[in-house]
Amino acid sequence: KVLSPLIVWGNILVDGHNRYKILQQHPEIPYTTRSISRTCETREDVLAWICKHQLGRRNLTPEQKKFLIGKQYQENNVSPSFVIRAEQFMKTVELMEKYCPGIQEEILSGKLKLSQREATIIRGTPTEALPTA
Repeated sequence: KVLSPLIVWGNILVDGHNRYKILQQHPEIPYTTRSISRTCETREDVLAWICKHQLGRRNLTPEQKKFLIGKQYQENNVSPSFVIRAEQFMKTVELMEKYCPGIQEEILSGKLKLSQREATIIRGTPTEALPTA
């Protein structure tokens, strides 16, 4: 049995091409499919999904990884400074989660707001003072 489902968008195979090739040679092997049509409405959405999911795989060459990061950057249509600010935000939220479990979910769900000023203060706080901050 194939453990990971083949990912489709409409009738287009998006992820699982190698598995699909093996399945064509061995039709007796059971498999499932999963559609991303609900979360991906446009071709650009699908390309962003592919970039996001491929970047998490270990089998990419450095060139493939660089290409996918560039493609994802283009698909998101953001400036280099926005990417830097987003990285700083991500690092701050991860740091906060380390000392206050559950806060990441609160921030990412929008229940708790984290201003740029607050994030800057948290990043500037010495590590030993963070548990009490």
